[in-house]
Amino acid sequence: MSSPEQYYVVAADGKEYGPADLETVRQWAREGRVVKATHIRKEGGGTTFAGKLPELVDLFPPRGGAADTTQSPVPPAVPAIALPAEFRVWEFIGAGWNLVKPHWFVLGVMFLIQGLIGGVPNYLVHFSGTTLQFIIGGPIMVGVWRALLGVVAGRKPDVGMMFQGFD
Repeated sequence: MSSPEQYYVVAADGKEYGPADLETVRQWAREGRVVKATHIRKEGGGTTFAGKLPELVDLFPPRGGAADTTQSPVPPAVPAIALPAEFRVWEFIGAGWNLVKPHWFVLGVMFLIQGLIGGVPNYLVHFSGTTLQFIIGGPIMVGVWRALLGVVAGRKPDVGMMFQGFD
């Protein structure tokens, strides 16, 4: 007697949850915990979208008529922080501050360095500061924004991240 086939749910961050039998995965789909674009891996097999598994396809009816088979569905983005149902500016500012507060010093140093790169040479000789800011300011800001987005994703920033915009 063989054991039932096992399934694993693959999260957006690559972590796998399971094993679960088919009936459990079907129940998760009925509850909305598994959607058409959820990555599912069968034990001993590759990863595919839940909506493409024959044993689950009946749980995901096509929208508006015939199914579009030309494109694979894009998995939904999972926010690192809970988004409120109603937009309130001060709630977003508070949530942003709560993310940045543990890393304020590192992020402050990044913005200070970025400001000094453009400001000090511009103070000494106008053209050189503008040129320097134009050439390296963009990649530096890309690195700073990568660090900020890393904080939103739960990673700890460091000053070296601001120089990763040059890759």
